[in-house]
Amino acid sequence: MFSLKNRRELCKINIAMAEEQREEGQQVVYVHVGSVPPQISRLTNVSLEVKAA
Repeated sequence: MFSLKNRRELCKINIAMAEEQREEGQQVVYVHVGSVPPQISRLTNVSLEVKAA
């Protein structure tokens, strides 16, 4: 599940979708993205978070 810090509404939608599609006992991996520079295909300030089942 991608989480863009400056896109709060999109983040809420992505979290809801991840929770809805998660199967019992499955973990969800959150990819926290600090920013996506315009016209550059590289992500910056990226971290991962695993949510326990």
